[in-house]
Amino acid sequence: MLAAPEGGSVTPAEANQIALRAVRQVIQAAEAFQLTVAGREVRVEVERQDDPWPMPVAGLSEETDGLWPQQVVLRCNWDGGAVDLLLFAGAARRPEAKVAIAIRVLSPPRQLTWCNVATALDGSEDPEIAISAWYHLKKRVVGSRGSQSRKNKKLKALVGESGLPLLTDYSVEPFIVRTEDAAVLPSPVEAYRRLVHLSLIKLDFFVGGEAARARGVPLIDLAALGLADEDDDELVDAEDEADGRKYWAGGFGEEERRVAFLKDDYWQIGWKRDDEGKGAAHSWARFEDVQVGDWFAIKGLGGSYQLVVHYVGEVTGKDDELGRLDLRPLDSKLYKGPAPRGSGAGSWFETLVPVTREDIIELIFGESRETEPALTWTGPRNVILYGPPGTGKTYRLRDDIRPKFTRASEARAVDVDALLALSWFEVIAAAVAASGGSATAMELRQHPLVKTKYQAKDHKAPIGSRIWATLQAHTVESSRTVGYSKRTGRLVFDKREDGTWFFPGGVPEDIAELAETLRPRAAEATEDFVFLTFHQSYAYEDFIEGIRPKTSEGDGDGSATLTYDLEDGVFLRAANAAVRLAGFEGTVDELCRLPAQERADLLDGAPPYAVFIDEVNRGNVSRIFGELITLLEEDKRLGAEGELIVTLPYSRRRFGVPSNLCVIGTMNTADRSVEALDSALRRRFSFIECPPDPSVLDGTVVEGGVDVVRMLRVINARLELLIDRDHLLGHAYFMAVQQEPTIEKLKEVFAMNILPLLSEYFYADLGRVGLVLGAPFVREAGSYATLAAFNHEAADQLSERRTYRLTPLDSISTADFRAIYETAGG
Repeated sequence: MLAAPEGGSVTPAEANQIALRAVRQVIQAAEAFQLTVAGREVRVEVERQDDPWPMPVAGLSEETDGLWPQQVVLRCNWDGGAVDLLLFAGAARRPEAKVAIAIRVLSPPRQLTWCNVATALDGSEDPEIAISAWYHLKKRVVGSRGSQSRKNKKLKALVGESGLPLLTDYSVEPFIVRTEDAAVLPSPVEAYRRLVHLSLIKLDFFVGGEAARARGVPLIDLAALGLADEDDDELVDAEDEADGRKYWAGGFGEEERRVAFLKDDYWQIGWKRDDEGKGAAHSWARFEDVQVGDWFAIKGLGGSYQLVVHYVGEVTGKDDELGRLDLRPLDSKLYKGPAPRGSGAGSWFETLVPVTREDIIELIFGESRETEPALTWTGPRNVILYGPPGTGKTYRLRDDIRPKFTRASEARAVDVDALLALSWFEVIAAAVAASGGSATAMELRQHPLVKTKYQAKDHKAPIGSRIWATLQAHTVESSRTVGYSKRTGRLVFDKREDGTWFFPGGVPEDIAELAETLRPRAAEATEDFVFLTFHQSYAYEDFIEGIRPKTSEGDGDGSATLTYDLEDGVFLRAANAAVRLAGFEGTVDELCRLPAQERADLLDGAPPYAVFIDEVNRGNVSRIFGELITLLEEDKRLGAEGELIVTLPYSRRRFGVPSNLCVIGTMNTADRSVEALDSALRRRFSFIECPPDPSVLDGTVVEGGVDVVRMLRVINARLELLIDRDHLLGHAYFMAVQQEPTIEKLKEVFAMNILPLLSEYFYADLGRVGLVLGAPFVREAGSYATLAAFNHEAADQLSERRTYRLTPLDSISTADFRAIYETAGG
């Protein structure tokens, strides 16, 4: 069977089919070769074995998917030693059978390397999936108190020096699977050699005893690299980048959710648990894997596949029912730029994305990255973005230009002096409260309040001992899990059976206030702009200043008083904000009363402030700006040599346009062309065209083989022929199809956007719509009407006029959509 369509999510059945094809290629590529392991030359010979049928995985069959791959014995020899390994296709059976590839020692059987290929593919939307193989750096120290995990750093160094491509601190990348055709990258032969190499590195470390002695001279000197006792290697601690930490990125959908997430330091899935959609199920499945201590980024994705990271934090709490993660902000530079691509990058359109590639982890979460220059607007002061509907004008204004008028205030770090002035009880109680009211001792060790207080002074007692002593000393008398006898001070804690400490009477109010006072704050954004939309009734009084009626109630006798107040408009308020941003603590009127040179010095190099106007062509520009439109010219602005200052008609205040005030608008050419705009406006604005960009949709193929890019190009070519360049279709209408490439979503986009827009373009002349889309979309309507008896010069012609109707989309097939670009004419 074919692999999953490009851009689609891989189903479990497809994952097994693709995985089997990929695994078969790797096993068939097995060949004799020579490699170096820890300085020893190893020769590998190949002996193929017959493997029994039937297929061990349900849903796969010999007829459709081919034979199960043969097992291959790998006879490995080096100076003084030898081992036989078995390369085979495996089938993981928890919870259901999934195709894997593995290598184990032939005798006695002992697993060395196991790659869950189908599991990695299942549910993914990435065209290329990195397959991981673990090398298990952690071992249990026999006899150690609490069976603590330890990390063998020398083995880690050995793997790092091997030349194998590392995915994380504890896994390598033997190969990549391309879902479109099950291709193995960089090649099946290279994948096979990497698997053998990793298995031989792990051999002596994981298969010892009598089996090791039978192999002869070991490949690796365990006396130098193994764990003999507790002193061989360091404890795996929080500072040692614990192997269990994972990295995630989550989206937000609506802007209101992003604001709420950043304000209250949390993230939450937008779907309910019982939602049946594929995206919902996929997100909830991934949410199960998120753990306290993981690092999490809140991200957005927009046009031209640009990634914007709005927040980076550590997961401090998790609500499995609500799908909510409580976060603690981290001091990381927020990335904005091209979304990472390639193997292992993940699909950034998805709601919840695991971040596994080392370079992407560093890009999003790394603290060592150099600070990028602050974004600022350096373009013209007056700009209009113009183009047909759906070309991303408003998006560009909101997501590309708006950040250049946004400043970030400094983040507030943990106050060390405040922590040193507090007792250990107060700090630990605040940490428990800040963790959602409950936390384990290990979580408290990693909490920034506890870590900062401990690191600020020299302590003889280990941090763990300090935490345990404090918790137990302040445990309530009624506790059934803590038998500590030396209780003292406020008794507010208790411990559950699972080791979680909590406040049995709820978080005390004073402790909650203390936790809020000490909580680190993420940097907050200051927006140096105002956003508005023009419409036909928008007037000078709304934009500059005007007198507005106001009513106020009387003294309870039912009477009301009508007064008229002078109110500043949006543009005047923005001008006042611009001069304040320049450092002048006053209004434009007061600035205009200063000497010209002093005014110029104040505005020289001032940070920009913006007025964003959406749909600028929908308003009557001459009526809205009035005579002030002349003041927009750069050489007429305040601070310029030719500055102009006028007196406003209502308030009699002085006014001029500050040199740091930008006016940036958008206009829809389908409503009015640039040429039809007021000539005064055209002379004073720079115009930036935003044409349709089908390349943004590259690779978007709807099920059934509908190429969205080709379809959009052909439709726009026909529209330009029939009307002009101002009446085209923008790529933004099809972004939803890129995220969900189904025929149902494509029909929805046509029903809600494309067909109504085309009908508007042709003034309901559906015959011309048929010239754009073809016969399947428009049918001739049978007319049973006869004209009334009347002597009209065109009566015969009108009686024979053809009428048309749109074909219901339910009856439109994928072939009909393909026919839009596969046929040359109507």
